[in-house]
Parts: sequence; structure tokens; C-alpha cells
Amino acid sequence: MHWDLIPANPARRTQPPAVSRPHHRTWTPEQVRQFLNFTAGDPLHAAFRLACTTGMRRAEILGLRWADVDLDAGHVTINQTLVSVSYELRFSEPKTGRSRRTIPLDRTTVRVLRRHRTTQARQRLEADQP
Repeated sequence: MHWDLIPANPARRTQPPAVSRPHHRTWTPEQVRQFLNFTAGDPLHAAFRLACTTGMRRAEILGLRWADVDLDAGHVTINQTLVSVSYELRFSEPKTGRSRRTIPLDRTTVRVLRRHRTTQARQRLEADQP
């Protein structure tokens, strides 16, 4: 049309395909409770709890440092993520400005994180002993 080779735009007579949105199935509150009860003794339980109660993404949870966690105030701040690039793990900045955020924690999650931090500290001490 721009070069006057055809009189009209044939695409105007077409119907665009319908956009199909995938249906996301989410767990019920009871399924979340069952999962968290089942994983209670797992070393990754604190990470599972963060995923279930905050909606944090996997890369955000893996990039979390204790410096980003304020248990007294009851929140975590997303400052970095841990991603795989060409099979190599790298810390990176959150993708967007909105991804860098502070997320409130419920009391039970704070309690689980306190216990997890204590366990980590004990394991570090045990690992340092000859």
C-alpha cells in the first residue's frame, strides 16, 4: 500500500485469533497447610514457607540474604535474585523497579525464619569445630 502496489490492506479484512489465557491452578488453603506440615522437618521448609505465604519468586527466595530480612519489623526486602545463566548461578538485580520491594511476613513465618537462622548458626559453629 505504501508503494501503491496494492489498493487496500488485506489484513483489515481478517479476524485476529482469540487470545487464550492459560488456566493457573492454585492450591487451596488446606493443600498449603498439608504441604507445609509435610515439609516441617525439611531443611528447605523456611524457603517453602516463604513461597507459600508471600508469593515470592524462586529466584527471589534463593537470592535472599539475612541482611534483607528484618524479623523484628516482620518483613523481607527483595534486593537481588539468584538466576542460572548458561548453567552458571549468578546474583543479579531484580528485573524491574517494582520487583525491588518489601514484603510483610506473618507471625508464623517470622517464627520459622528465626528457628531457621538459629539452626544455620549452630550448623556453622559445628562445621568450624575440628
